[in-house]
Amino acid sequence: MILRLCNNYAQSLYMMNPIDTIGKNRKKDVKYLEREPMIKFLEKLSKKKESVPHPELKASDWPSHVESLDKKTFDEFINKYPLTIIDFWAPWCKPCKTMLPRLRRLERLFQGKAAFARVNTEQEKEIAKKYSIRGIPHFGIFRYGEKIGSSTGVKSVGDMKDIINEYLSKYT
Repeated sequence: MILRLCNNYAQSLYMMNPIDTIGKNRKKDVKYLEREPMIKFLEKLSKKKESVPHPELKASDWPSHVESLDKKTFDEFINKYPLTIIDFWAPWCKPCKTMLPRLRRLERLFQGKAAFARVNTEQEKEIAKKYSIRGIPHFGIFRYGEKIGSSTGVKSVGDMKDIINEYLSKYT
């Protein structure tokens, strides 16, 4: 259904007369959409990713504390768990320091449901660049390695609980 609507929209843009509301011919300013590449693009978007079966995790498989990650352990950690919250921080950042005890509390509250870790953006600049971390503290939310959400700034435990519960209800 969506593909058909998008296809109709693309076709109508393709057939559109390049005359603005004043009536001047503005052919140079109008970019026509190529119909075939647009259809291929929309078909690619509409295809669902094949879900890879993930092993069932035992209680002992979940971390019992907030992990510190580096470039060697980052990918393995985010790919292992159904919901992972990564705190991107820096040692000079006072708001980041206030979030650590809150993150530890959240880790205890969501034991066995979500995994928590921290990445020092001063030491791991490649990871911060890869995920376009512009402000800290920044919380990246991952599902089996795929970034599904994010939040920036200091949050209360209650706010973070609401965010995490939203993603848990959506993906579990």
